[in-house]
Amino acid sequence: MDILQHDIFSDLKNQQVPTFNSAYIKTETYPLGEVLDRIRCGEIRLMKVDGDVKPRWKEEQQELFVTSVVNGLPIPLMYVNSERDGATIIDGFERLAALNAFCQGDSNMDICLNGKRVSDAGELSASIRKKLLSTPVRLCSLTQKTPALLQYHVLQWLNASGHYSLEKSYRRLVKLKHGQLTDRLHRMQLQSNKLIVDLLAQGIAYYFFANSQGGDFGTEQDCVCRSYDVSLAVGDASLEILVEHLQQFMKLYVQLFPDLAKSKSRRLVLALYLLIVDDRFHQEAEDLPESISACLADKEFHKLPADIFAIFRYLQSHYS
Repeated sequence: MDILQHDIFSDLKNQQVPTFNSAYIKTETYPLGEVLDRIRCGEIRLMKVDGDVKPRWKEEQQELFVTSVVNGLPIPLMYVNSERDGATIIDGFERLAALNAFCQGDSNMDICLNGKRVSDAGELSASIRKKLLSTPVRLCSLTQKTPALLQYHVLQWLNASGHYSLEKSYRRLVKLKHGQLTDRLHRMQLQSNKLIVDLLAQGIAYYFFANSQGGDFGTEQDCVCRSYDVSLAVGDASLEILVEHLQQFMKLYVQLFPDLAKSKSRRLVLALYLLIVDDRFHQEAEDLPESISACLADKEFHKLPADIFAIFRYLQSHYS
């Protein structure tokens, strides 16, 4: 059962790689006060910096930035990711944290106004604070329609500023898209579970990875993002056939390893999947149980993440 050779994968291959257009990105301008109000009520969330909501900027950096805005320098463009339950700031965390602290009087910043240093922010008049809250803020929003691949490329670009962890942002993006794929299968009333959904996404990602050798489709992360874009865009009939094939594959797994059927280890499932679909491993059907048993006995295998690319590299070093 060579899943990768099935005709249905021609539908995946024919899905075009997305490029930015007006449906994916929208820039709007709001008063700073409105943006801060939306943050306080939870409509806009500040993305955590390396798991910590505390700003990285030192007090001097915050003072210099707020001083520049108070003296008329425009607030730089900020980026947000639109989601079903609101939006998340993906670039602008430090700037908004500094402005919010100053406007709320939660800091003792020394601000220079018209060339003169004000030793205590509290000495600034109410009119200055009011003026600051009316300062325009431009938010560039990635809409909910934005493909995961494009969102990831934006995250890569913004990560150069060092404002947040790209790895954690990528995991958050994948989690959101995984939820959308699960919801779609549920709406289609397809018999699936967490393992089927995960195998569907990882299998499609590996399809792109395997078919880009020499064609340079992109990184492994690009392939994963592309897998969610395609699985959410491909027709219902094609998706239903893919799920049916994966259900057949899981039945084969249970038949070959009845003792492991209850645990359904994702590592073993992915290893068996690769041994079946990838000709580079040259595994005959009767050799599959022995190969999987060898994986089970290997401590190195148990240390691997349940990631199809990590499993692929392991098998490549042992069976090619």
